[in-house]
Amino acid sequence: MLCVLTDAVLFTQIVGWMRGIPFLLLDLAKTLPPDSWSSLHGDRALVARTAIQRDDRRVLHLLFEVRASVADENHSINTLDVDNVFFWAVKVGQVETLAWLSAAFSHCLDANVKLLDVAIIRGDVEILELVHNRFHDQFDRAEVSSCALSLAPKAQQLAVAKWLHRHEYAACFSSYVVERVIEGGNVELLQFLHEHCPRNFPSHAMHLAALVGNFGAVQILNARPYPHTTRAMDAAAQNGHFEVVRFLHETRREACTVFAMDRAACNGFLDVVQFLHENRTEGCTKDALNGAARYGYLDVAKFLVENRREGVLDEALQRAESQGHVQVAAYLRETIEANQQL
Repeated sequence: MLCVLTDAVLFTQIVGWMRGIPFLLLDLAKTLPPDSWSSLHGDRALVARTAIQRDDRRVLHLLFEVRASVADENHSINTLDVDNVFFWAVKVGQVETLAWLSAAFSHCLDANVKLLDVAIIRGDVEILELVHNRFHDQFDRAEVSSCALSLAPKAQQLAVAKWLHRHEYAACFSSYVVERVIEGGNVELLQFLHEHCPRNFPSHAMHLAALVGNFGAVQILNARPYPHTTRAMDAAAQNGHFEVVRFLHETRREACTVFAMDRAACNGFLDVVQFLHENRTEGCTKDALNGAARYGYLDVAKFLVENRREGVLDEALQRAESQGHVQVAAYLRETIEANQQL
């Protein structure tokens, strides 16, 4: 008996007929680091995940053989679920494995709209096509995530959007997606959305585009009669988006408010302050100089003192001194003393 057990070839052949986990799976499991997938589904799923990533259908086939064997003997044991494997194959983008799973286990795969959500977020049109062809008649298209498109890689967003539009997944083009696209700066995708689902653009789209300085989005939105307000130029000025401020000044009639120069000054955007001073009539309030002094913007403070009359020098000096802006405080003090000598 000892001779048999010490003979590697004989021992392997004998245990090959025994119930349990094949050596192939055990060897693979030993090489895998723990992750959230394995903590959720156990080591069996960790092996499956790595087999999917490596497109190792030999391991997957063994896993499902073990699953069938265990399930036949004890239905209470939590075995690897085909749907979980299919879901992970979508997540990691293994098209060949997905096609194999779809063909080999079509009888036990359940439709889940989250599969499409994951494919969208991955930005893989080929996988979208595979999932759609397999399940499109089994789930409600209105249940597809209204934010998934915004989570797709920027480089793949337009291709995914075109595919979704072609297959009439209208729920994917929500106002939330439009907002995120404006913030993300994908002008080509925004143009596509503007052409195919303009009704989904929120009323504050121009304000948002101006706020984040998306000049391309501002130009697109300007071409359509969306409602605009003074908030757009105010927001652009606040964040120092000079080109947007100038464009809105030249093309729109909504104008701005004193908030524009006030906030541009507080944030140190001298070019915007100068432009508003030279081209607009709204002016500013004493908050402009107070803000420039408080945050230490000497060049802005000088411009306002020399060109505007709204500032209160004593208040501005207090703001500068309270924050330790020595140069600004010195300039304001000298100006106050010079004015007293007049």
